[in-house]
Amino acid sequence: MMIAPSTIPLSLTLSLLSHLTSATTIPSPPSSSLSLSLLPITPITPINPLLLPNNNSSNINDDQYAIDCDGSQHGGYNLDAEDCLSALHLIIDETEEIQFADRHSRAKEFNMAPLPWRWMGIKASCYFEVLLKPGAEIGTSTLHDIRGAAYLMIGKCAMGPRHQGGIANKIPGDNNLLLTIGRYVPGPTSAQCTSRRAIVKSCREVMYRIPAYTVQMRFGPHRTEPPRPHVELPWTLGSSESRLSLFLLRRR
Repeated sequence: MMIAPSTIPLSLTLSLLSHLTSATTIPSPPSSSLSLSLLPITPITPINPLLLPNNNSSNINDDQYAIDCDGSQHGGYNLDAEDCLSALHLIIDETEEIQFADRHSRAKEFNMAPLPWRWMGIKASCYFEVLLKPGAEIGTSTLHDIRGAAYLMIGKCAMGPRHQGGIANKIPGDNNLLLTIGRYVPGPTSAQCTSRRAIVKSCREVMYRIPAYTVQMRFGPHRTEPPRPHVELPWTLGSSESRLSLFLLRRR
């Protein structure tokens, strides 16, 4: 994600454009609808703890995925296994192959699933993240195989003695993908939600298109003298049908 220096307080707003008097025009994404259905968003429902995989079951076998549970390297410790299971339920069981690529490289051009990509649990405390192996530009697998790795990591890592994160080093396909499980700890921020329901398709499109740079960037209003901001505020990212927009503002 784009990172702002701690000296600049920022606020992020997701709004239905029908309630706004104006909005910044955003270029439309590729016309193909496939990019909006590669990684569908499914409803989140309450989780029954009895449905959690049994860590002592002899059926748990990580040989196919080469799972390594190591919270010091991947995902930290004290994972909430129930929340990990709710994240698992968001990975649909599809057998069609999907190509993944960095969203700043070939993903848009070739209609691939954009990385980085995470599935978060209902409490947003546990996540699964798809990664490319070092040196790989494209990775291919199915959501069925990714889901299988996620299921096994819950039993082996999240429900293990140390309740730790981990990584699946072998994802069936072209062997260019990795999957990690980890604990998400939000920073010093707060979120406020309105009672209106956002359009899922529009939310997914905005989420697909939001930049995900790892370098620090300077945010601020337009100015002609140095130091100029890397990103001018307010910054806006809207959906193509102009029904939803994401605003990044300087906090007052």
